[in-house]
Amino acid sequence: MKSFAILLMLITTCTFCKAQDGSDIRYYAASVLDSSFVGKEVYLDFYRRSFMGINTDTIVIKINSNPVRFIERRKDDGFNNWFSQQALEAIDSLYGIAIKITSWTILGTTKESVLVKPNYSLYLPKETWICNRLLKEDYWFNKTIIKEVLVQSK
Repeated sequence: MKSFAILLMLITTCTFCKAQDGSDIRYYAASVLDSSFVGKEVYLDFYRRSFMGINTDTIVIKINSNPVRFIERRKDDGFNNWFSQQALEAIDSLYGIAIKITSWTILGTTKESVLVKPNYSLYLPKETWICNRLLKEDYWFNKTIIKEVLVQSK
C-alpha cells in the first residue's frame, strides 16, 4: 500500500510538472500554397530548413534594381516559436538604410510560383525607423526555392 501511495504521488507530481511551450506558428510546404493563402501574412524559409538556427541561408533580392543580400534570422527552437521573431535581415545596406523583411503578404499563386509583397522594417543608423512606403516591389519566387512557409496561428 505504501508503494502504491508513493507511485500515485509521483504520477501526480509529474503530471503537474509538465513543461509548457509556446508557439504561434504553423508550418507548411510551399507545394500546398494555393488561392486560400492569398492575403495571408507569411514568413518564407528559403533553400534549406533553417529551424533552430541550423542551415542559415542567404538570398539575394533586388530592391529598386539593386541586389541586396539577406540572411535568415530564425528564432524558433521547437519549444518557443513566435512568428514575430522570424526575419530576413539585409547584410548589405541600401542608401544607408538597414533593411529587414519581417514577413510577406501572399498576392497570388500558381502551381510553380508564388507572388508576394515584402513587409519591411527600415532603419537609419542609430535605430531610427523610417517609412517603408519607399519600397513597393512585389516578387515572384519559384516554389522550389521555398523550403517552408510559416503562418501565424491565431
